[in-house]
Amino acid sequence: MTMMVLPGLLTTAAEGAEIALSVRDNDGVQLGGMSLLDGDVVQFEPGSGTAEVLLAEGDFESGSIDVNAVHVRAGGQIVFSTLFNGGIGGVTFGDGDVVEYEPATGGASVVLPESWWTGGSTATDVNAVFLRADGQFVLSHANDSDTLGGLTFTDGDIVLYDPDGDVATLLVAEADLFDDGNGDVDGLHERADGSLLLSFDTDESIGGLNVRDGDIVEYDPATGGATVYFSEATFDSVDLGNDVNALSLLPVCGPDLDGSGAVGFFDLLQVLSAWGTCPDPGDCPADLDGSGDVGITDLLMVIECWGPCP
Repeated sequence: MTMMVLPGLLTTAAEGAEIALSVRDNDGVQLGGMSLLDGDVVQFEPGSGTAEVLLAEGDFESGSIDVNAVHVRAGGQIVFSTLFNGGIGGVTFGDGDVVEYEPATGGASVVLPESWWTGGSTATDVNAVFLRADGQFVLSHANDSDTLGGLTFTDGDIVLYDPDGDVATLLVAEADLFDDGNGDVDGLHERADGSLLLSFDTDESIGGLNVRDGDIVEYDPATGGATVYFSEATFDSVDLGNDVNALSLLPVCGPDLDGSGAVGFFDLLQVLSAWGTCPDPGDCPADLDGSGDVGITDLLMVIECWGPCP
């Protein structure tokens, strides 16, 4: 099994975030001196230009797999969805399930089952996901029309889903995001200030910016503005489909449990109030080190990262 390494987790916020990503196809894509498979999730450090594997295609129990949505949580847990049915950590999943994998224990659980979706398509494919600390999902899917939490939406919409109330609300409409009103969100990460890091299924125009399918852009829903955050030209491989299929920033500010953009008093209170064994290890955001309980290491992580996030 591939060892999970999160070097940013205990560093100061000023050192910036590394990127976790997966690519669409097995076309000999190379990044940071590594060859990537479409089932790999790799960690890329923009400053040094180096990459290493966080989750390897070989870690899955079902052979060939294609990761098409990923989010790395504060405790190092990897939330993902795949293009094909598969298995990991003794858990089998469908291509419409969202799964949380715990590298520290090798365990896994389905956190958003495909069965919660209704209508539209016979098979939902979640192709972009971000799991907030409060358990709500920011996501998009790959189909023309599917329904979740009472909301029917398309592949270019970005939605907030609350599993407790089974309610979904539209965060960004396809018609507002894409300059031509039509496109497919391929990966996303929600930042503390409300901006979104996005990748797309094909080359697009966003806020007047021409975007390649291997670019990651930072998009401001409030203004509609977009800038390139990660360029497709960063890949070592050329003349290939260097398509970013899934993305997440690694949590240099993992202890920001309340999503305020800073680590402070209220984050400390969340750790103290959750002290002890986690009733549900799959839903225990204060367990920052992924140990299954909230304790002194989690408290030290809050103190280590005290102050504004990058």
